[in-house]
Amino acid sequence: MNPDKIKTVEIDGRTFQIYKMSAKTSLKVTKILAAKILPFLDSFLGGKLIATDNMDEFLQHISLDEIANAVDKIEEADLDKLIDYGLTHCYEKLPAGLTQVLTSNGTYSVTGVEDDMMMTLRLTVEAIMWSVAGFLDASRWTSTFQGLGTMFRQFTPTSMNTTAAASFSGQ
Repeated sequence: MNPDKIKTVEIDGRTFQIYKMSAKTSLKVTKILAAKILPFLDSFLGGKLIATDNMDEFLQHISLDEIANAVDKIEEADLDKLIDYGLTHCYEKLPAGLTQVLTSNGTYSVTGVEDDMMMTLRLTVEAIMWSVAGFLDASRWTSTFQGLGTMFRQFTPTSMNTTAAASFSGQ
């Protein structure tokens, strides 16, 4: 597997591998985040928004109260989806090999995660932040949509010759 699609994290002496979500799943996650969390980010972080892909550094800048307030804004069904999307992409390195934390049918395959709220939160946030980080990169938006803007401008009546514009408008 492509190493750019696997991230290894250590949490409480346990080693996990997080596999990047597919583009389709990342878009579903981003939809939930954009609709539920982004409107509250400014108040959630109180102006402490920092650009980092290091979860430890990010967590140093927020409190448990801020996390609780943000989580409270998410409906239970959406929170379940986010947790499921996140944990199904996490695997623990065990002596017998990699074991998926949460299977697609909702069964926990490793011990201790289902009863540990902080472990669940940490793994979920690690998986989601890592998978959707590219979506939040403004330079990628600019480069992706700059070409579309140019294409659309080429096919608007103002940029076509007069005959083409007349036929385009039905005259």
